[in-house]
Amino acid sequence: MVKNNYCREKTTYYFLVMPDLHTLDFGGPVQAIHALNELELARVKLKFIGPQPNTKFFEGLGISNVASLPERVEDNSLIIISGSKWHRKLYQDALSHEICDWLTKQVRHVSSLQLSSICTGAFLLGEAGFLDGRRCTTHHALISNLETRFPKALVQKDRLFVRDHPIITSAGVSAGVDMMLDIIREQFGDLAAVAIARDLVLYMRRSPDDPQLSIWLEYRNHLNARVHSVQDAIIKKPEYDWRISDFASLVNLSERQITRIFRLHTGVSIKTFHVQVRLELTKELLKNPNLSIDEIADRVGFKYSQNLRRAWNEHYGNSPSKWRRRHQYSKYGYQRESGRI
Repeated sequence: MVKNNYCREKTTYYFLVMPDLHTLDFGGPVQAIHALNELELARVKLKFIGPQPNTKFFEGLGISNVASLPERVEDNSLIIISGSKWHRKLYQDALSHEICDWLTKQVRHVSSLQLSSICTGAFLLGEAGFLDGRRCTTHHALISNLETRFPKALVQKDRLFVRDHPIITSAGVSAGVDMMLDIIREQFGDLAAVAIARDLVLYMRRSPDDPQLSIWLEYRNHLNARVHSVQDAIIKKPEYDWRISDFASLVNLSERQITRIFRLHTGVSIKTFHVQVRLELTKELLKNPNLSIDEIADRVGFKYSQNLRRAWNEHYGNSPSKWRRRHQYSKYGYQRESGRI
């Protein structure tokens, strides 16, 4: 179910490097994006750009060989503005004015471009005029400063990150990684985000008002490698008639042990998780008008179509056919109508 984009044309991520950046604001998102290449989930390019070839982070670490601000930014790219040490005249110096000019002249009109900020990076976006009329956020200690400095911005409190396309702002520090995981999820699929979160030994978190997690992400907010292995196996072959003994052998535990720790770390049984994965796949297949309910049931692993209908009704409170009728097909794909599922 992972969108494997490893053979696609590379996506470019520009990391803006300025004086007094906070190390974690910068390094966390860099590693999350680079993991796409390392884990062979996608082919991406990382470019480090700024007004100076050499600079220092606030914590004293130096960085060199920073590329100059490009005259042309590639389409379908993302610019990441990490946070710097806060002070009242932040981003009002000559270097910052140079970057703001670049953002407004070279970046504003690039097609399919996204801009993201971490912590005080939102203030630079504000100086460049990108926050007027947009929802945004920053570190909780600086919310009032952002509201005062940019009264036209729609500043959101108590949020890990806020999307107001094409602008994405985050609360800063570790929240920058949460934001990057959500960007990765949007661009390369839920399981790519899960894989990177596991590689970074992170919980999958989300902002309070973000949409409900899909089953590909649900029940993954744990760090137990054996439970993740069972979940990965189910998601890879949801149609397979898995037995508890299969999972016990897979993770070298007894059937009783794997049953117990799976529920302990996810809050649901292995069977419940397996059924929900099948239903999520069913939802995708229902979008194909050429497939009958019987054919879909067979593809996702239900022996009889009535078993699929029973499981669907227990989970969603209606029927697969009713769900299908409430979706309209067009050249743009299925559009969900208003109301509950």
